[in-house]
Amino acid sequence: TTSMAAAGGGGSHNASSTSELLNVFRAIFQNVSNTNTSFVAPSVAVDQFNRLRHREDILFAQFQPRSTTRWDGNLKKYNIEGNEDGALTIVDANGNPAIDEDTAEFLPESVSFWSTAADGGIVQRGGAASRLNLQARKIFTLTGNNKNLSDFENRVDVANTDLDIELFNLPPDLLLDTEYHQTLINWAAGRDPLDEDADGDEAEYRQHMGDLMHSQPVIVDYTSGNGTKSIIFAGTNEGYLHAIDNETGLEQFAFIPPELLANIRLFLEDDRTENQVYGVDGELSVWLSDENSNGRVDAGETALLYAGMRRGGQNYYALDISNIDSPKLAFIIRGASDNTGDPIVADGDYTELSQTWSRVNYTQVRDGDEIIDVIVFAGGYDSNQDPGSTEGTGNVATGDYGADGTRAVDSTGRAIFIADATTGELLWKTSQADPMFSDMLYSLPGDLRMVDITGDGMTDQIYFGDMGGQIWRMDINNNSDTSEQLDARITAGVIAELGGDDPDNSLRFYYPPDVALVNVTGRLQLAISVGSGWRAHPLQTHINDRFYSFRMDSVFSAPRDSFGQINYPTVTETSNDLLDVTDTLGADITGYKGWYIRMEDQGEKVLASSVTLNDKVVFTTYTPSAHNNLCSAAIGQGAVYVVDVLNGDPVPGTTDNNLNADANNLDKSHRKQVLKNQGIPTTPTILFPTDGQATVVVGPETLDELQLEDTKRRSFWQEHVDENS
Repeated sequence: TTSMAAAGGGGSHNASSTSELLNVFRAIFQNVSNTNTSFVAPSVAVDQFNRLRHREDILFAQFQPRSTTRWDGNLKKYNIEGNEDGALTIVDANGNPAIDEDTAEFLPESVSFWSTAADGGIVQRGGAASRLNLQARKIFTLTGNNKNLSDFENRVDVANTDLDIELFNLPPDLLLDTEYHQTLINWAAGRDPLDEDADGDEAEYRQHMGDLMHSQPVIVDYTSGNGTKSIIFAGTNEGYLHAIDNETGLEQFAFIPPELLANIRLFLEDDRTENQVYGVDGELSVWLSDENSNGRVDAGETALLYAGMRRGGQNYYALDISNIDSPKLAFIIRGASDNTGDPIVADGDYTELSQTWSRVNYTQVRDGDEIIDVIVFAGGYDSNQDPGSTEGTGNVATGDYGADGTRAVDSTGRAIFIADATTGELLWKTSQADPMFSDMLYSLPGDLRMVDITGDGMTDQIYFGDMGGQIWRMDINNNSDTSEQLDARITAGVIAELGGDDPDNSLRFYYPPDVALVNVTGRLQLAISVGSGWRAHPLQTHINDRFYSFRMDSVFSAPRDSFGQINYPTVTETSNDLLDVTDTLGADITGYKGWYIRMEDQGEKVLASSVTLNDKVVFTTYTPSAHNNLCSAAIGQGAVYVVDVLNGDPVPGTTDNNLNADANNLDKSHRKQVLKNQGIPTTPTILFPTDGQATVVVGPETLDELQLEDTKRRSFWQEHVDENS
């Protein structure tokens, strides 16, 4: 048995009693959970001198689950290069391929940038984590009302007398234990007070980062002398928001929100737990004033970094990163609160704000006669949507929300907020008391799809989905021929009602719709594509999830009825607005408003946004695996679909594989290709490298066969017709 296990790449265990057998199974499941993983799409930076191209560096956020509180994470850098055929390759620091073509896993001998030796796909080796002990770390928090984070009173340091131990929310038996306090603060400062590497040095800095699970790193460029200095910002579930030099991998500083200091004790003690601890796990975004439009932070310009918490909490944090050597806190938007005068917290009634999953979007809008800088974000995730939850107001009919996933009304997160970009002051929000938003009964965890259809820098349309299976459109009239205030310029309505009250059709939209301009028989329309899936319960198998694409004629302004009144038509599946093309190729959708594809594998669901490019829709799915063998890990399988945006057909191409084939030999199987990497796939990322053709990347897997070489151009056009005639 031992030799068979070894030959299969596994291990064997002996047990002679019930207790020993229990320990064996614990060891097996702990080993199953210790898998190097990434849920985050790779991060790439756009070439500041050619906005249609990506730079050569590509970042991968990683984490490794464990059965204890402290999970390992890392951030690793590679390059992208085009070969002689134009295909894209991810290469390591030595210029060698970093990814195994057969498995789409990092090659064991690959060396990521910032690493001194081969690190492959092992989370704990190399990367930014391996650079944390090379210099004194600057870790900041907030101890009072001083927004200058680099001032010593905000330093996480045992010598900082302003760092009140009460911020760490210790239990009564530890409140007076000064030795424990020093150990706790030193560990929070990145040192090794427990001597975890057993080298006798407790003052050194640890080579450890927390897990980067959902938050996608962002890159900000600064003018430095005659060149450019790039800084990477990344959040972890240990509560640290890291700023890392893109060239050296050295940490410039890290910020811990004061609310997350209470979790430090859990990570220090690292006890066994069934519940993951979350921190700064939400989306990051950046606003740059960029007066000279060079894409870099120059002296005198303002750059703000906005960070959400996802399951870590209900706040948004805005850091002023205009000077990377002297970061400041701009403001905190505190959820579940109605602030009235706290100098740190943004003014406004944010009581509806729930877990902050939604990305903060900077834009401009017209308010009266002024154009103002604003941020826009959704209300977030109500944990009422978790499996088996009994929180919130419950199901419409029964007042209960069970593990079967029946659609449930939420009590928070049912709002869209517009705030001042520099102060966070609330300027406008939705209200269920307004008839326009009376159907906003479900929380809104997803990002918002912001559309500037006129190209003037102001957002005209916003699209989003909710936990009740609805898709919304919101329009902002930015015309200068009216002096209306912001609230009078906004209209909205449900444009698709796709969910149902029975468990099998309780569809949820965690991710924003993908919106693209399409030309249908000489007329411009908006194609709105989105897939459903229960992100909080990826292993469920009873919900009949689908991928939808429907169209709207109202391209440049809010939809109107035959009387000229603004009216949002609602697409439904039950009224035959949409054609089921699951088993049909070459479908004629004349007379329909769109199409949908049923996910046919049991439990298959869409857990990421789609991308539309050159009339092709690219999206990923996840199918949970069922195993009768208790020693097998139900990791599940990812897949990528590529379909025609107009009717859901597979896309013909020049290569004969799952994703395309000769146009005369297509069948529905050519829509889909199983990914080599198991687990939940990331959102597809389309790269436009300087050398090589445009390529879709899903995690570390490149899909050159999608034939995107003709997509390197961008066209602008506007149709001057009366849409409502």
